[in-house]
Amino acid sequence: MAPRIGLLHSVVPAIGAVEDAFAEIWPDAKPVSLYDESLYLDLAPDRSLTPIVYKHIAALLRHSADCGVAAILCTGSLFGPAIVEGREGLDIPVLTSFDGLIDEALAMGSSFAMISTDPGTNRMLKAELSRRAEQAGQPISLQEVHVPDAMTILQGGDRATHDRMVVDAAEKLA
Repeated sequence: MAPRIGLLHSVVPAIGAVEDAFAEIWPDAKPVSLYDESLYLDLAPDRSLTPIVYKHIAALLRHSADCGVAAILCTGSLFGPAIVEGREGLDIPVLTSFDGLIDEALAMGSSFAMISTDPGTNRMLKAELSRRAEQAGQPISLQEVHVPDAMTILQGGDRATHDRMVVDAAEKLA
């Protein structure tokens, strides 16, 4: 029987993109998507996570687990700390969008460029990358880039323009 994989999304365009990736990479899996628009709406003005975001993510993770999924992948990297806290007590794997990414990046080197479409993401990912590098005893250098307006464009449904803006930002990096 095909495993159900829970997907937690905070922007609509992520749903199709991630489900398409599953179809290509793991076609036997059955993605089960949950979308909660309130996650972005409930961020603090400085784009940090609020207590209500933590509460909503924990509830969404429990709901997804109750739907019989074998594991859960959360697609919004900005929400990583709430996912890490919310997965406590669940008896299935719950991954942030960056769990494997950071481990693989640290295995590849120590100089990184981080491109984000939400200003809060770089702050959160920098802290997580630095924490894991310190645990591994690995010094790192990090260049942070924020692509203004890209998230608004993505939330408006224009994934192609969003993606082009991110690629353009990457091409400008040394």
